Amino acid sequence: MRYENQKDLPATMTHVLPDDAQKVYLETYNRAWDEYDQETIEDMSRHSVAHRQAWATIERAFERDPNSGTWQRKGEAPAEYHARNFLDNVRAAIARVLS
Repeated sequence: MRYENQKDLPATMTHVLPDDAQKVYLETYNRAWDEYDQETIEDMSRHSVAHRQAWATIERAFERDPNSGTWQRKGEAPAEYHARNFLDNVRAAIARVLS
């Protein structure tokens, strides 16, 4: 079955994937679902084929941080890194002003 919106995705997807990854999964899954019908699939169900294609798309575009377990787009640093980097820059600027 097609997913109408992100709320219809399995809990395993909504709990582990950020919003933008959920959108990618939903779009890819539905596109694959529409592309295949039961007659063109021999060994796997239509759902399995659509899921495998959608998950493969996620793995190409996103990566799981081994420390936090969160998923983010490849090449993007986690939010904590940005916050730490910002605070380090503020501290350095203050230290320059005070010295």
